[in-house]
Amino acid sequence: PMPRQAGKADPGTAHLRERMLPLGETLSRMPLSPCLGRMLIMGVLFQCVDTAALLAAVLSSARKPFVCPPGKRKESLAYQRGFDPSSDLLACYAAAEAFETRLKNGGEGMDSPDHFAASRFLVPQRLR
Repeated sequence: PMPRQAGKADPGTAHLRERMLPLGETLSRMPLSPCLGRMLIMGVLFQCVDTAALLAAVLSSARKPFVCPPGKRKESLAYQRGFDPSSDLLACYAAAEAFETRLKNGGEGMDSPDHFAASRFLVPQRLR
């Protein structure tokens, strides 16, 4: 076979053009990674937008909501494992979900979201 010359297209493919699919166009307009954008779209399709949005927030967060004060490492890890013993990511998700529930219920005093967070080695500002 003869080598292809630069700049010349194959005669049989002259009519083919690259174009973006509707999903790709939608994802390109979203200010987040395509994987997270697709997860949000799938959340809409499967009617679980709240869960998808919270999981996307946990995944894209630069800092995790758990803190480990000096001298309290074991206690902090115990609270984190209490949310989910199998995965740090799922523990963060469960903690954020529990905090969000407290925010919606609007508890006061010992039931307040900030007290809930502080007593479980969570940073409320990272969960809002």
